[in-house]
Amino acid sequence: MGEARRVDGTRRGRHARGDSVTAPLLSLRGVARRYAGGGSAGALTGLDLDVRAGEFVAIVGRSGAGKSTLLNVLGLLDSADEGEYRVAGVDVASLPERERDALRSRTFGFVFQDSFVLPQETVARNTALPLRTRGERTGDQREPVAQALEGVELLPLADQRAGTLSGGERQRVAIARAVVGRPAVILADEPTGNLDSATADAVLGVLSALHRTGVTIVLITHSPEVAAHAQRRLRLEDGRVVDDSGAAGTGEDSSGGDPADAAPSAAARRRRAPHLADAVSSLLLSPGRTLGILAAFVLAVAGLVTSVGMSATAAQQISARLDAAALDQITVRLPAETTLPQLREAATDIGGLRGVEAASARLTVPAAVAHPERWVASSVVTTDAAVIAVDRAFLDVELVTTRPSTSSDWLDAADGSPVALLGAGAAADLGIPVGRTGDTVRIAGAPVVVAGFIESSQRDPALSESILVSLTDLEVPDRAEPSVVARTAPGRPAAIAESVPLAVDAAHPERSVVQTVADLRLLSRGVSSDLAANLLLVSLLLLVLVCLTSATSMFLAVSARTREIALRRAVGATRSDIRALFLAEGTVIGAAGAVSGLALGVLATAVLSAAQGWAPVLDPLSAAAGVVAGIGAGAVSAVAPALRAARIEPALALRAG
Repeated sequence: MGEARRVDGTRRGRHARGDSVTAPLLSLRGVARRYAGGGSAGALTGLDLDVRAGEFVAIVGRSGAGKSTLLNVLGLLDSADEGEYRVAGVDVASLPERERDALRSRTFGFVFQDSFVLPQETVARNTALPLRTRGERTGDQREPVAQALEGVELLPLADQRAGTLSGGERQRVAIARAVVGRPAVILADEPTGNLDSATADAVLGVLSALHRTGVTIVLITHSPEVAAHAQRRLRLEDGRVVDDSGAAGTGEDSSGGDPADAAPSAAARRRRAPHLADAVSSLLLSPGRTLGILAAFVLAVAGLVTSVGMSATAAQQISARLDAAALDQITVRLPAETTLPQLREAATDIGGLRGVEAASARLTVPAAVAHPERWVASSVVTTDAAVIAVDRAFLDVELVTTRPSTSSDWLDAADGSPVALLGAGAAADLGIPVGRTGDTVRIAGAPVVVAGFIESSQRDPALSESILVSLTDLEVPDRAEPSVVARTAPGRPAAIAESVPLAVDAAHPERSVVQTVADLRLLSRGVSSDLAANLLLVSLLLLVLVCLTSATSMFLAVSARTREIALRRAVGATRSDIRALFLAEGTVIGAAGAVSGLALGVLATAVLSAAQGWAPVLDPLSAAAGVVAGIGAGAVSAVAPALRAARIEPALALRAG
C-alpha cells in the first residue's frame, strides 16, 4: 500500500511529543477493575499510567494481563472500581453517563482486532457512523468521510458494501471510521491480530502516519515486532505496569488540556440527529426479517380495515333495504298450532284491511326439519338454504322475479304435486344448473319438483339464496312457523299494525305478534353494531398477536446485533440513542405495515363489496384509526427489544465478539 497519506480527518496534538512539562492527556491513579467471580484474569490492580498528547504507546503482555481491560477503561467503555481517571484534566467519575458517552465520542477513536464493520452497509456509511451518532448533518459528513477514506486509500471503494472487502481492507475501514471524527486519541486493540504480515505492515503504516500528524495512539498487542513501531512501550503483568520504556512523570498536576476540546457543546448534543435514517437502513439491510414482520403488520391492519369496512358496508346495505321497506310492510307471526286453512284465512282478513295492498301466507320450515337434499348417483347432496312455503301472492308482496317467468304460477296449481323455486345458492349446493327444471329434491322427506329459479327480490335479497315451496301442495311438517307478510300503502304500517290482531282473532288478539320493518331496522342496527364490535375485537386481537410476534422477533434479533450495538456505543451512542434506534425501527415497520395494510384493506373492501353488488362504505376515521393502530403496535412491539439493547455493556459485548 505504501506509506499512508496524511489523514485530514485528524488534527495535530496541542502538545509536542516528549514535552515533559506538559500535563498528561490521559491520567490513571490507583485504578482497579475487578470482575464478578473473583478471578484476576483481565483485572487491573492499583494501576498508574499517564499518556501525553501526541504519544504512540504500545501496551504488551500475555493473555489475561489486563491489556483489553485497560483499553476499555481508557476508552470509557468500562468504569474502574477504584482509583481516579482523568481525561484532559476532567475526572470522568464525576460525569453522568451521557456526558461520558459524549466525551468518548469526541476524544476516542477505536480500532479492534475484529474490524466490526457493518457488512451490509457501504464503506462510506461505515466510516460516517461516528458522525451520524453525533448528529452531524448529512452534507457535513461528506468531506470528512472522503478525507478519512482517502487517507487509508479506500476512497474508490466508498460505495461498495463493506462485507465484500478483504480483512485488511475492513481493518482500514475501521481506521477511517476511528479518525473521521477527529479524535484526540486512537485506541487500537490487536488491530493486526487477524492479518497476514504484509497487510499488518500496511495497517501499522497507517497508524504511524496518523501519529506523525499528532494523533495520540495507544496500541494493544502481543507482538514485540508490532510494539516496535511505537514511541513508547509498556508491559503489563497481573493488572500492573511492570515496565515502561519511556515513563512519563506521575507526580505532575494533571491540569493540561481543555475538556471543551473533547466534550461536545450543549448545542451539539441537542442537534443529535433523529434515528429514522439508521432505522430505515437497518430494516432494508435485513430484508428477510423485515419482510416477515412487515407482512404480519400488513395482514393485521388489512384485516382490521376490511372488517370495519365490510361491517359498515353490510350495515349500510341492510339499512337501505329496510328503509325502502319500512314505509309499506308488516309481518304478522301467528301461533305455532295455526292450521293451513287458518293461515290462509288470516292472510285474507289482513288483505281486506283498508290500506293493505297485498298479503300472503307463508310457512317457514326450520332447516333441521326441512333438510333439503338430492340424490346424485349413489350419493346425497344437501343444502342449508332456508325453506319457505308460500303462494303466488308472496312473490307479488316481495317483488320476486323468477326464471322462467311463468314458473311462479305453479305455486298455486293445487294439483297435489308440490313444486319448488330454487335460489342460486341452493341450486349450486344441490348440483342443479340454473335454468334446468324437472329435477326432484326432497324437503322434509317429501319429493318436490323443481319448477323454476329465483332471480332476485327487490325487498328481501336473502330470498335469492332460499327455496320457495308451494304452500298448497306441501305436507306441512311439524314446527313450521306460520306468518303473514303484507305490503301496505306508503306510510301506513304503524296504523295498520294496531288493527291487525283484532282482524285475525278478535277473541284473542294477543296471540298475534305484529312486526313492522321499522322494528326490524332497530334490531338490524343492534345486530350490525354487535357484529362490527366482534369483528373489531377479533382484528385487534390479531394485531396484538402480531405485536407480540414482532416483539419476539426483534427481541431475538438483539442478540444477533450485539456487535453492532457495542460498536455504536463505542463511537458515542448513549443508551437513549440505542433505545431510540430500536423504537424508530419498530415505528417505521409499523407505519409501513399500516399504510400497506390500509391500501390492501381498502382494496379488499372494494372487491368484496363489488362481488356482492354493494357500494363500499369507507370511513376515513376508521382508516386513520387503522394506521394509528399499526404505528402504535409497531412502537409498542419495539419497547422490550429497545430496553434489552440499551442494557448491553459495550466492553463485555466487544470482548465476547
